[in-house]
Amino acid sequence: MLFNASHCVRSDDKPDKSWSNGRGSPATHPRLTEVKIISPTFPWNITIYAGDPNIGVTCGEIIDRLDDFIHKNLRKEDADLDYGSHRVERDHAYYHNRSTAIGVPGGRLGDGLRRLDWLCKDTMFGGLEMDNGFVREYYGGASPPGVLTLLCTTRYPLTEQELNEQQAREREEDVRLRAAEERARAAEARAAELEEKEMKRMRRARSRSRAGSIHSKHSGRSSARSRVSSRAPSTEEDTDDDDE
Repeated sequence: MLFNASHCVRSDDKPDKSWSNGRGSPATHPRLTEVKIISPTFPWNITIYAGDPNIGVTCGEIIDRLDDFIHKNLRKEDADLDYGSHRVERDHAYYHNRSTAIGVPGGRLGDGLRRLDWLCKDTMFGGLEMDNGFVREYYGGASPPGVLTLLCTTRYPLTEQELNEQQAREREEDVRLRAAEERARAAEARAAELEEKEMKRMRRARSRSRAGSIHSKHSGRSSARSRVSSRAPSTEEDTDDDDE
């Protein structure tokens, strides 16, 4: 669970294939629109809501929500409550997860404790189960519906094959992220280009509008002078009238 949910692999899929088959399937039977996850490994509860109430909470929604939750920063009040040997293990896990060791995210996790550091060595997804005994213990005797227990298992050093598969998934993820960044940059460049074209079009329109306004004013003045000239009596006509 140290890595992005895109690294999730089904046991019956090829090891280099990211999990896709069954992501949209209901996670429970009967279908539930709300599921809570608790675990003996950490003190929090995680709530997942169905994106589509007709389908219920799906397997993919559970994994994606768990991934998002585990990768959030650890709150100060939670960190302060941690003490004793677990705190020592947690701090060791913090530095190990950000090291250059094989099978950890390394520096991409950034500074600051995350909830995944709380897991120490138990960072493998061991599945979800209905454990009524643990649920009653967790809720002080109550047993609310729709509560699943997450099993976190110890992550052991990777074999050479597992390491190669992990590195292949990481490369694919890096390619995907770079492609997404390139698409975003291309979209921004296209938007800027369209904006510049629109600005040029508006400037040309304003320029034509001013030119037309000036031309209309000149035309109006010429027409006015012409009308005044046509109304004024000529000298020859006055002379003819005098002769008569």
